Amino acid sequence: MSLKTKTINAFLWVSSAKIVNQLVSWLVTVLLARLLLPSDFGLIGMAWIFIGFLDLMNELGVGAAIIQKKNLGEDDLNSTFWISVLSGLFFYLTAFLLAPGVAIFFNNDKLTSVLRVLSLVFIIGALKTIPFNLLTKELAFAKRSIAEFLSVLIGGIFSSTLALLGGGVWSIVYGTLLQNLILSALAFYFAPWKPKPVFLWEKVKQLLSFGVSIAGSRVLWYFYTSSDSLIIGKFLGDKLLGFYAMAFQLSTMPVQKITAIVNQVTFSVFSKLQDDKENLRLYFLKITRFISLITFPCSVGLFLVSESLIKVILTEKWLPILTPFRILCLMGLLKSVDAIIPSLLMAKGKPQILFKYTFLCFIFLPLSFLIGARYSITGVAFVWISVYPLLSIYLFKQGLSELDLSLAHYMQSLFPAIFTSAGMAVVVLIFQLSDKTFYSKSVYFTLIGSCILGATSYLTFLLWFHKSIIEEVRDIYDSLRWADSQPKL
Repeated sequence: MSLKTKTINAFLWVSSAKIVNQLVSWLVTVLLARLLLPSDFGLIGMAWIFIGFLDLMNELGVGAAIIQKKNLGEDDLNSTFWISVLSGLFFYLTAFLLAPGVAIFFNNDKLTSVLRVLSLVFIIGALKTIPFNLLTKELAFAKRSIAEFLSVLIGGIFSSTLALLGGGVWSIVYGTLLQNLILSALAFYFAPWKPKPVFLWEKVKQLLSFGVSIAGSRVLWYFYTSSDSLIIGKFLGDKLLGFYAMAFQLSTMPVQKITAIVNQVTFSVFSKLQDDKENLRLYFLKITRFISLITFPCSVGLFLVSESLIKVILTEKWLPILTPFRILCLMGLLKSVDAIIPSLLMAKGKPQILFKYTFLCFIFLPLSFLIGARYSITGVAFVWISVYPLLSIYLFKQGLSELDLSLAHYMQSLFPAIFTSAGMAVVVLIFQLSDKTFYSKSVYFTLIGSCILGATSYLTFLLWFHKSIIEEVRDIYDSLRWADSQPKL
């Protein structure tokens, strides 16, 4: 099977698994919400703030190093496995010892025992680092997706059963541990590798030299992406933070879901092509074009229907989020296409460039959010479309230079999405203007009509002006049919 077909299959498996896993997670969450107290969810939320931060450092970036390195030997894998296990033990002990202090900070005595049990995820997660990333490296996303689905399903059933039996907050804790344990076990089952008692420090050093920069970038990313909410909560209060959190989540949801799917695949694909600049450039531009064709109309569409969407879905009490919501929709256009560049830089063995970029964001964004907070949540949202694009210039410059790609050539890959989204916007705005003048002025009519006209006009512009993209989609379909028709060995 060619790399092209493997890549297409990987995207299909990851996206399908993401949708199914999300549906199962939502069903479990709704059931648990009916059975448990809000304080139980609050307790878990407090625990994950602390555990989530430590988890960024737990893997030490070795997962990314495994995917990126071209020639991996058994000594590399075995040595890295044992350093991962030691890292998991270290962070478990760290969480165990710091748990009472975290409980004091949140003024909740119950948090100590919850943290000490839940932090076992560090050890369990360390066990799957090698086999799980080997599956990713080889684009074996069918096996990986099956493992993820079964772990989510069994863990969800277990949590729900414990909740029905009166397990309280522990139903979430033990369900989470079981989910991670099953995922680790299935990763070993599907991956053609088993650990051996071999440890060579020289092998570990080679992978850690790459991985530490990745881990550092993730820590800085965690801080600067959380700083807006932290500043709003500290200086503007919980009510405005609630408005901002809802605006951010609703406006960026399509972009986050799509880029999460793409990033799981692109790093592996780019790593395989790291020494083939011509094909790497081709894949980079094609993936960028297809991402923009999905995310641009989603972000523009959300901007266009923002007022009616908020009134229908959230009710009028949420209208204060309208302006920041629209601003953050515009931010989503940039976030959807710059998300692919970190995968490119890591695949090319340049994590230090990514670290420099996240360090710049870590320095300038929190300071800008502090200034923006003087103008309430709208000021904070405005930072995302004023300061963040300036910082992204460095990221784009470095990424495009790795491919010897000009800005003009790169923009050509975005032109179909920009043109068709702009055409869609004109059609929807004309409808909305005439709706206010001639029609029923029903918010439901405006929302539904805008969505139908938007989707129809976008597809029409795409079919009429960019027929080559339709040919590419047909080519993808033919590639998959050809792959399915081949005898399985």
